[in-house]
Amino acid sequence: MNLLQDSVGEFSVKATTSADLFVGCLENVIHYILMKRQVYPRDKFQDIQKSGMNMVLLSDTFPSEYITKMLRAARDYLDRGELDRVVLCIIGIASGEVMERWQFSVDRSEVPKESTENPEVVNQVYNETAQFIKQIGVSFMPPLDCYCSFKILLYVAKAASQPDENWENSHPHYVDEKMEASLDLRPVNVPHHKLQAVVVYKNTDMSFVSFASSQSQSYASASSN
Repeated sequence: MNLLQDSVGEFSVKATTSADLFVGCLENVIHYILMKRQVYPRDKFQDIQKSGMNMVLLSDTFPSEYITKMLRAARDYLDRGELDRVVLCIIGIASGEVMERWQFSVDRSEVPKESTENPEVVNQVYNETAQFIKQIGVSFMPPLDCYCSFKILLYVAKAASQPDENWENSHPHYVDEKMEASLDLRPVNVPHHKLQAVVVYKNTDMSFVSFASSQSQSYASASSN
């Protein structure tokens, strides 16, 4: 398994395929997380409707284009059956410490192969995305106590090619296992795919230790500030 990341386009495709719906959901969720977790202040976001969904969109050009480019690559890998998961890492700027790791996995098992041309199917995806975001809004997580940036990582098949020369190997950017806590989120069902999500975050109040390991190979590049 390879893990891909790059830096910086406009993801504004009409959601008509399963991959489009999947990535449109992720776009909505990622912008919302960055607002909710106050990686950027609320006045840096605008309320818009996109692909049938009400969402917030980061107005700063560079990070917004960075998200767009990463999700375009994710959609291409998903179309080819090479995408395993997308990870959003929130990282302390001064310390370089990973504060939160939002993992969105692609589950192709036991998912009804419904047509994305059916408006009821598309509306159901939008409704599930709205419920997914609502979970994030009501979930208790400790506030971030430092200025943060973020990275987006793509886990893809080992045989997958890098999109261009700006992509490179990366480590998985785990939260310190001695201070981590996790929260499983309700999945979003998309035709041909299911979005499974879990967030691992730094919890300084924890009194126990957990352990994690990975055998995945990874690629990465610059983060977005």
